Amino acid sequence: MVSHETRHFSFPSGFTLIELLIVTLIIAVLAALAVPRFRSTYDQFRLMTLKDKFSRLAQTAHELAMLESKTYKMVFLENPPSFALLKEMEGGEEPFGPSDGNLGRVQIIPQGCKVMAYEREIYFYPDGSATRIEVRFENAQSDHFNLEISAAGKINEIDN
Repeated sequence: MVSHETRHFSFPSGFTLIELLIVTLIIAVLAALAVPRFRSTYDQFRLMTLKDKFSRLAQTAHELAMLESKTYKMVFLENPPSFALLKEMEGGEEPFGPSDGNLGRVQIIPQGCKVMAYEREIYFYPDGSATRIEVRFENAQSDHFNLEISAAGKINEIDN
């Protein structure tokens, strides 16, 4: 009679606790190194988004002023820090009121960002002209963008 021997090989299954702790420690160190860089990138992205939103709203105000033959103005508000687009109203007590739809929403300036301009109001007139102004967008890391609105209503990013 022939007998068959079966051999069982034993391999350790899984990882030891020390191996898991070392891998966890390595991942934690890498995450700790990446977070400050990500935070800086996020703050710069937020500032760029704010500048783009402001620029698009100003461009829209310039175009609507000419299309509707009404004066539009962008105002900077202090509490909370924000800006809004207003349009010329006819026959009301107030000369300016909120724009229609989403254009009339107050645009909140994100925490950590600042918008600086030497005027609190920017006017866009039906003839295509506008208040000439420079607007500076800045964050806590001193990243910044500068926009210029020319007297002809053109919006340009300027280098500083």
